[in-house]
Amino acid sequence: MPIVHPCKLLRLSTNEHTLQYMTRKAQPGTAIRVTLPTFAVLVLRQRASDRNLSMSALVEALILENIMIDEVERMMKESSDFARIAVDWFRDAKAGKR
Repeated sequence: MPIVHPCKLLRLSTNEHTLQYMTRKAQPGTAIRVTLPTFAVLVLRQRASDRNLSMSALVEALILENIMIDEVERMMKESSDFARIAVDWFRDAKAGKR
């Protein structure tokens, strides 16, 4: 099975996909703490500032750009709880709620 990017599944162009992720309001999620090199944090802060985004919204968009559908599909087969969460998220994304 070929690797399919989430924006293809949702039939969004790359620009629409990025804009949709980066301009949406914060949604409930799981908080994580990540230690990054200082220079990387400074670059991310500048990007966030240039795009009028929070750091959280920017990092979320970067991470979502790297999650492939084949990974999600495999995990959905392994866990019905994960499947429910993923289906809800993609349904909301397709409806423009994300």
